[in-house]
Amino acid sequence: SCLKDIRTVEIVVESSGAVSIATTSAENSETETTILTVTGGGAETTYSLNKLKNHEKATEKAYKWFNKDEGKVVTDNVKGVPVSELIGNGGSVSMITIDGYNDKGNYNNISAEDIVSQEYFVAFEVNGEPISDDVKGSGDKTAVRVYRNLEAGTDKEPEDWRNRVTNVIALS
Repeated sequence: SCLKDIRTVEIVVESSGAVSIATTSAENSETETTILTVTGGGAETTYSLNKLKNHEKATEKAYKWFNKDEGKVVTDNVKGVPVSELIGNGGSVSMITIDGYNDKGNYNNISAEDIVSQEYFVAFEVNGEPISDDVKGSGDKTAVRVYRNLEAGTDKEPEDWRNRVTNVIALS
């Protein structure tokens, strides 16, 4: 798949804490299109694929998650940047997803301690391929995922399926 189909996303966080999201068709080259926006502490940083790939803390990691469709634990070998390196010090973090799933609760107000201890990680590549996740029902695609190591699940699901978060467009 091709990153040219990804839309740019503008996130505005007002002083009241209100968040507005606007999407537009991407017309820039695939390496310069904004694929992630990080806001906090009065600053906003946008990341293109190229900027994430060239981040001084970009690295490789392996994450396990329970794939409900396959009924088994899957290991994804990913390239990306630890969230702790993108957000700076202190405060809590929320993940914003274009599909609105973040309204369910466990994507909001994640403590800085959990970001580090659960190894939150923004990935742009998985198993040697660029990420290009479909946004259900829209035709849109997103180019990053967030991986993390939540507590182990049940005997039926030994790794938590929520260890892999798709459709992420921003951290705030």
